[in-house]
Amino acid sequence: MSKRYRSILGVIFSTIFSVSIFLSLSYLMNIIFLIGDNPQLIPLFSGIVLGTITFVFLGSFIKSDWNTILGGAIISIALYIISYIILLTFHNVFQDYWLAIISFMLTSTFLPVMLSVRFYFNLEFNKIQKIIFFLSSSILAIILTFIIAIYYISSGQTSMPQELISVDTISIILLFIYVIMDHDSK
Repeated sequence: MSKRYRSILGVIFSTIFSVSIFLSLSYLMNIIFLIGDNPQLIPLFSGIVLGTITFVFLGSFIKSDWNTILGGAIISIALYIISYIILLTFHNVFQDYWLAIISFMLTSTFLPVMLSVRFYFNLEFNKIQKIIFFLSSSILAIILTFIIAIYYISSGQTSMPQELISVDTISIILLFIYVIMDHDSK
């Protein structure tokens, strides 16, 4: 498989998989239910957008090897634990800035996933390619999150499990396609 196709598939898979994990954990922590609460949409999505940009940037530009993947995973797990402690401390009733901070921390999934995909897909980029990887992954993640949120709100906040299963299935199919295509090219 050519580097170009590997790169495109890497962007799509890593983004969909990261959004899937991020939304699944948000759903488990009951943060996802705040999407339907209009006054909290701005801090919620501000944290999501800033976190997505930050962690995709780090995942795109940091050297990708086993140590950085492990470090990214530890950072992501620590941020999830901290966000969960904040949720427990405030009993899900907190100021808007806490909601922005929590949603920012929940997007930390992008860091280890981007590093892992770059490592596994053997995606070594020059600076321009890293910028393209960063921008395309960030934009795709934000758009996908907004589409899922709009559908979730329009369904009366009842469709999240089905949406998560759909996103999970798509990411698994993409990984399967990559493995088959990569195996056939050897």
